[in-house]
Amino acid sequence: MVLISRKYCFLAVNFLMVFCMVLSITDSPMASAVTKVKFIFIAYCLADIALRREKPANNHVLAIMFIFIFYTIVWGYVLDNSHVKTWNAEHRIVMVMYIFMLFGGVYEVIAYKCVDEYLITSGAALTLVMLLQVLTHTSSLSLNPAAVISGISGSERMKNAFGFMHVNFAGNTCFCAIVSLHFIKKEISAYTLYHSKKKMILLISTYFLLYILFCTSCRTALIALGMYAGGKVMCSLFQGDRMTKGSKLLLFAIIIVSVFIILPATFIGGFWDYVWSNSNRSLNVSENLKWVGVIGSKWTGMGYVDNQCFYRDESAGGVGGFGVATSSLDMNYLFIYCSTGILGTALFISMIALMGIGLFLNIKQENASTYILLYLVLLFYAYWETIMYTYRFWSMIVPTTVLLYASNGEMKNEVYKNRAAPPSYSYYRDVCLLKNETIEGDKIEPSGNRGLYKGSPCQQ
Repeated sequence: MVLISRKYCFLAVNFLMVFCMVLSITDSPMASAVTKVKFIFIAYCLADIALRREKPANNHVLAIMFIFIFYTIVWGYVLDNSHVKTWNAEHRIVMVMYIFMLFGGVYEVIAYKCVDEYLITSGAALTLVMLLQVLTHTSSLSLNPAAVISGISGSERMKNAFGFMHVNFAGNTCFCAIVSLHFIKKEISAYTLYHSKKKMILLISTYFLLYILFCTSCRTALIALGMYAGGKVMCSLFQGDRMTKGSKLLLFAIIIVSVFIILPATFIGGFWDYVWSNSNRSLNVSENLKWVGVIGSKWTGMGYVDNQCFYRDESAGGVGGFGVATSSLDMNYLFIYCSTGILGTALFISMIALMGIGLFLNIKQENASTYILLYLVLLFYAYWETIMYTYRFWSMIVPTTVLLYASNGEMKNEVYKNRAAPPSYSYYRDVCLLKNETIEGDKIEPSGNRGLYKGSPCQQ
């Protein structure tokens, strides 16, 4: 009973944390005040871990945590570029808090094996934030799918941020909410979907989030969600029994042809080039890369600052900032290289690689294909936004926690192996009946409405 109550306490605190941290990047009057909730979350997780007095994870997650802490300390405190000392101080403090929040949540999910409940409650918190922002920004409600589909990267897009600091924050929140709510969903028939209250709530929430996502015209989130949904469909087709082996082989052949023939012909000089040339990403690369080595070093980067600090300071002759007059570095990998150089990039890639290795090593666990699919989608998403291992997009703490949990190997976790209750009365009764034996009653220990046993309960 104690363990159950602790689990739900964690889920409640996590719901509050996700809601408040995402709300903190909006124009809500509470935006600055709600960030204090992260201290409550960190304190609760650390206290609960200490009270359990048990190893919270295996060496895989501990290795990622060690690298992450080492990475933050070295580039945040040791290699402190004097040119960005003020910006560095603020960034490193928030990053340390983020590390405690991320791994505190991972350890709790591992200990209580509550990944399903974690996803549902986190998805509900993200959806609630979006609902609150929509209700306070009804003027942003507009939908022109043609502007998104036919003009996915032009000025004709109607971008609505719904009070978020940037439209991409709103789009990413919708993406993470949809993934969280549908991550563990199995195939549902139309009849049960429309005749179950819980599933009706899920359906309405999904339609709402998709509608808001289209209103944002956030192409990064739309493309990532399309990849995730398409991948889920493909996984269900390959893993299901409805298709014959021949049909699966034919479908696989079609996918290979599409990838190696159709897509390159479309992207090279076509859609892909259109998206790239009409975004800040090309400027990020051309303008900021030339400053690496001028401000700082190619080995250690220009400074451990938030990605929004990379801009041109005209008052200093164009050298006061980091190069280009865009709002931020919109590519995760470019941001890591510019801020921490070759050495920092190597450490960062090692964290991503360890997560991926853990997922593939645990390929036999339940929902393994969905974990790997989400991992691959986020690797692509990080090509367009700074989302991996950073607080910049607070909603990303949910999928990152889930992937770390899966890479740890849920079937290998042995936190409670010594607390397993003995088999119940009904189990031994069935065993003894099969053996045509009776139950030895003097070894029954009362436990509520059933008996728990020590040793062998059967007698001739």
